[in-house]
Amino acid sequence: MFFHREVKKKIQQSIQQGYDTLICTPERLMHQSIKRCPEGSRKVSVAIPHWNRGALIHRPLWNIVNDERIEEIVIVDDGSSEEEFSLLVKNVARYDRRKVVTIHRREENKGVQFTKVECVEKICGAWMILLDSDNTLFPSYLDAVVALQHLDEKSLYCPDWAFPYFWFRQVAGQKIDFQKACYLIQQGTLQKISLLNDGNYFFHKATYLAQLLPLKQIQHDVADVMLANYRWLSQGGSLTVMQQARYLHRIDDSSFWMRTSQESRRRVMSIFDRFKNNLPWDGPFASTII
Repeated sequence: MFFHREVKKKIQQSIQQGYDTLICTPERLMHQSIKRCPEGSRKVSVAIPHWNRGALIHRPLWNIVNDERIEEIVIVDDGSSEEEFSLLVKNVARYDRRKVVTIHRREENKGVQFTKVECVEKICGAWMILLDSDNTLFPSYLDAVVALQHLDEKSLYCPDWAFPYFWFRQVAGQKIDFQKACYLIQQGTLQKISLLNDGNYFFHKATYLAQLLPLKQIQHDVADVMLANYRWLSQGGSLTVMQQARYLHRIDDSSFWMRTSQESRRRVMSIFDRFKNNLPWDGPFASTII
């Protein structure tokens, strides 16, 4: 079993590296054509929390900066080094031919959770995507978003594949509320597929802030997405897993997850235990983290 896991991991890493070497490169982004938006198509906003990835900002901008369905991209920098911030500004200027990107600079590093919420606050549009700065949306993700017929403001719309690592096909097309999440965790389903550890969702800005603004106080947390999903579901929200909505998920040495993998696992397991026991977010739990 261990041998098969290691082989699978190496294959996945090779796929990720091949994509970055052959497809998602700065040079190819410079020559990427503008994808025209049919009249009447849904327009969405994208927020990107950023820290020390100025040289790699082409990764999250790939497939969105030249797509007319994206009406604004907001980047909030969480106190990057002067060198990385200079690279961020320089590279965005090179790639942003449609002039849709806005960069906000904060000199103090306040952590991924704080920065994510601040990103959401700075978006002008009503509906938006929160995209990690080390990931890349595939066209299928935007296709699925604009094809949604009835938008539920209390739902976070999730991808069905964080390619090539995490495939959520067991729950594709489903709407998951707190009780269903508890059931799927008691079954062991959600632990195996890592859905609650994922992010990069499409959602209603105002509802997101109404439910998750208190998380800004936490600033740093080793399982920020899991924590946000736990609070969201506890407050009556749901997760809707879109079908055929995919993005490239990267795991490398620059990832927040990689730098805190052991601590992150402990936090994730503690939240899974609360789900198993049907315990929603409450004051005593909040006092342990805020």
